[in-house]
Amino acid sequence: PARTAKTKAAIKATSARISEIQKKLESMPKSEVEEQLFSVIGGKRKIYSAARDEVFKQKESDPEAARALITSKLEPALNDYVAAINALTAHQNAAIDKVTADTTALAAQSKIQLVTMGVVALLLGLGVATIITRSLKSQLGGEPAYASDIATRIADGDLTSTIETAPGD
Repeated sequence: PARTAKTKAAIKATSARISEIQKKLESMPKSEVEEQLFSVIGGKRKIYSAARDEVFKQKESDPEAARALITSKLEPALNDYVAAINALTAHQNAAIDKVTADTTALAAQSKIQLVTMGVVALLLGLGVATIITRSLKSQLGGEPAYASDIATRIADGDLTSTIETAPGD
Protein backbone atom coordinates (compact mmCIF):
# COMPACT_ATOMS: atom_id res chain seq x y z
CA PRO A 1 0.00 0.00 0.00
CA ALA A 2 2.80 2.46 0.81
CA ARG A 3 4.47 1.80 -2.53
CA THR A 4 1.18 2.16 -4.38
CA ALA A 5 0.48 5.46 -2.60
CA LYS A 6 3.95 6.73 -3.49
CA THR A 7 3.54 5.67 -7.13
CA LYS A 8 0.10 7.30 -7.33
CA ALA A 9 1.53 10.55 -5.92
CA ALA A 10 4.37 10.50 -8.48
CA ILE A 11 1.91 9.79 -11.29
CA LYS A 12 -0.34 12.62 -10.11
CA ALA A 13 2.59 15.06 -10.03
CA THR A 14 3.77 13.95 -13.47
CA SER A 15 0.26 14.23 -14.91
CA ALA A 16 -0.06 17.74 -13.49
CA ARG A 17 3.26 18.70 -15.08
CA ILE A 18 2.22 17.19 -18.42
CA SER A 19 -1.08 19.10 -18.28
CA GLU A 20 0.82 22.32 -17.58
CA ILE A 21 3.14 21.71 -20.54
CA GLN A 22 0.18 20.85 -22.80
CA LYS A 23 -1.54 24.13 -21.92
CA LYS A 24 1.60 26.07 -22.83
CA LEU A 25 1.94 24.16 -26.08
CA GLU A 26 -1.73 24.71 -26.96
CA SER A 27 -1.25 28.49 -26.80
CA MET A 28 1.65 28.40 -29.28
CA PRO A 29 1.10 28.74 -33.01
CA LYS A 30 1.06 25.38 -34.80
CA SER A 31 0.83 24.11 -38.32
CA GLU A 32 -2.13 22.00 -39.38
CA VAL A 33 0.00 18.85 -39.12
CA GLU A 34 1.12 19.81 -35.60
CA GLU A 35 -2.51 20.44 -34.59
CA GLN A 36 -3.37 16.92 -35.73
CA LEU A 37 -0.37 15.41 -33.94
CA PHE A 38 -1.25 17.23 -30.71
CA SER A 39 -4.83 16.01 -31.04
CA VAL A 40 -3.64 12.42 -31.46
CA ILE A 41 -1.35 12.80 -28.44
CA GLY A 42 -4.25 14.13 -26.35
CA GLY A 43 -6.44 11.19 -27.35
CA LYS A 44 -3.70 8.65 -26.64
CA ARG A 45 -3.06 10.27 -23.27
CA LYS A 46 -6.71 9.91 -22.30
CA ILE A 47 -6.69 6.23 -23.28
CA TYR A 48 -3.48 5.66 -21.33
CA SER A 49 -4.77 7.52 -18.26
CA ALA A 50 -8.02 5.53 -18.29
CA ALA A 51 -6.09 2.24 -18.57
CA ARG A 52 -3.78 3.29 -15.75
CA ASP A 53 -6.70 4.24 -13.50
CA GLU A 54 -8.39 0.94 -14.32
CA VAL A 55 -5.23 -0.98 -13.35
CA PHE A 56 -5.00 0.82 -9.99
CA LYS A 57 -8.70 0.26 -9.31
CA GLN A 58 -8.44 -3.42 -10.24
CA LYS A 59 -5.30 -3.82 -8.09
CA GLU A 60 -7.30 -3.02 -4.97
CA SER A 61 -9.73 -5.90 -5.52
CA ASP A 62 -7.83 -8.41 -7.69
CA PRO A 63 -4.03 -7.98 -8.09
CA GLU A 64 -3.80 -10.85 -10.61
CA ALA A 65 -6.41 -9.25 -12.87
CA ALA A 66 -4.53 -5.96 -12.51
CA ARG A 67 -1.34 -7.65 -13.77
CA ALA A 68 -3.25 -9.00 -16.76
CA LEU A 69 -4.63 -5.52 -17.46
CA ILE A 70 -1.10 -4.11 -17.42
CA THR A 71 -0.09 -6.44 -20.21
CA SER A 72 -3.31 -6.36 -22.20
CA LYS A 73 -4.33 -2.71 -21.84
CA LEU A 74 -1.86 -0.42 -20.06
CA GLU A 75 1.35 -1.30 -21.91
CA PRO A 76 -0.23 -1.04 -25.40
CA ALA A 77 -1.85 2.28 -24.42
CA LEU A 78 1.49 3.56 -23.10
CA ASN A 79 3.27 2.42 -26.27
CA ASP A 80 0.69 4.21 -28.43
CA TYR A 81 1.00 7.38 -26.32
CA VAL A 82 4.81 7.36 -26.57
CA ALA A 83 4.62 6.64 -30.32
CA ALA A 84 2.36 9.66 -30.79
CA ILE A 85 4.82 11.85 -28.86
CA ASN A 86 7.68 10.43 -30.97
CA ALA A 87 5.76 11.26 -34.17
CA LEU A 88 5.47 14.88 -33.05
CA THR A 89 9.16 14.92 -32.11
CA ALA A 90 10.12 13.53 -35.54
CA HIS A 91 7.95 16.13 -37.27
CA GLN A 92 9.49 18.96 -35.26
CA ASN A 93 13.02 17.65 -35.86
CA ALA A 94 12.32 17.60 -39.60
CA ALA A 95 11.01 21.18 -39.38
CA ILE A 96 14.12 22.25 -37.46
CA ASP A 97 16.35 20.57 -40.06
CA LYS A 98 14.50 22.43 -42.84
CA VAL A 99 14.85 25.78 -41.06
CA THR A 100 18.54 25.06 -40.50
CA ALA A 101 19.06 24.24 -44.18
CA ASP A 102 17.10 27.32 -45.27
CA THR A 103 19.09 29.54 -42.89
CA THR A 104 22.39 28.09 -44.10
CA ALA A 105 21.38 28.67 -47.73
CA LEU A 106 20.30 32.22 -46.92
CA ALA A 107 23.60 32.89 -45.17
CA ALA A 108 25.54 31.62 -48.19
CA GLN A 109 23.41 33.73 -50.52
CA SER A 110 23.92 36.79 -48.31
CA LYS A 111 27.67 36.20 -48.32
CA ILE A 112 27.69 36.11 -52.13
CA GLN A 113 25.63 39.30 -52.29
CA LEU A 114 27.94 41.03 -49.81
CA VAL A 115 31.04 40.08 -51.82
CA THR A 116 29.34 41.19 -55.04
CA MET A 117 28.38 44.54 -53.50
CA GLY A 118 31.96 44.95 -52.24
CA VAL A 119 33.38 44.32 -55.72
CA VAL A 120 30.86 46.74 -57.26
CA ALA A 121 31.73 49.38 -54.63
CA LEU A 122 35.45 48.88 -55.28
CA LEU A 123 34.99 49.21 -59.05
CA LEU A 124 32.80 52.27 -58.56
CA GLY A 125 35.45 53.79 -56.28
CA LEU A 126 38.17 53.12 -58.85
CA GLY A 127 36.04 54.72 -61.56
CA VAL A 128 35.37 57.84 -59.48
CA ALA A 129 39.08 58.07 -58.54
CA THR A 130 40.04 57.85 -62.22
CA ILE A 131 37.59 60.61 -63.13
CA ILE A 132 38.86 62.85 -60.33
CA THR A 133 42.50 62.21 -61.32
CA ARG A 134 41.82 63.03 -64.96
CA SER A 135 39.98 66.17 -63.93
CA LEU A 136 42.92 67.31 -61.78
CA LYS A 137 45.43 66.52 -64.53
CA SER A 138 43.41 68.53 -66.98
CA GLN A 139 43.23 71.50 -64.59
CA LEU A 140 46.95 71.32 -63.79
CA GLY A 141 47.99 70.74 -67.39
CA GLY A 142 49.80 67.48 -66.72
CA GLU A 143 51.00 65.12 -64.05
CA PRO A 144 50.56 66.58 -60.55
CA ALA A 145 54.10 65.47 -59.57
CA TYR A 146 55.57 67.29 -62.63
CA ALA A 147 53.54 70.43 -61.88
CA SER A 148 54.61 70.28 -58.22
CA ASP A 149 58.29 69.94 -59.25
CA ILE A 150 58.08 72.98 -61.58
CA ALA A 151 56.26 75.01 -58.88
CA THR A 152 58.94 74.09 -56.32
CA ARG A 153 61.78 75.16 -58.66
CA ILE A 154 60.09 78.47 -59.36
CA ALA A 155 59.50 78.99 -55.63
CA ASP A 156 63.20 78.31 -55.05
CA GLY A 157 64.03 81.06 -57.55
CA ASP A 158 65.00 78.91 -60.55
CA LEU A 159 63.35 80.63 -63.49
CA THR A 160 65.55 78.94 -66.11
CA SER A 161 63.65 75.67 -66.21
CA THR A 162 61.77 74.85 -69.37
CA ILE A 163 58.19 73.82 -68.97
CA GLU A 164 56.99 71.14 -71.34
CA THR A 165 53.32 71.36 -72.14
CA ALA A 166 51.00 69.22 -74.15
CA PRO A 167 49.02 70.61 -77.07
CA GLY A 168 46.01 72.54 -75.79
CA ASP A 169 47.64 73.37 -72.38
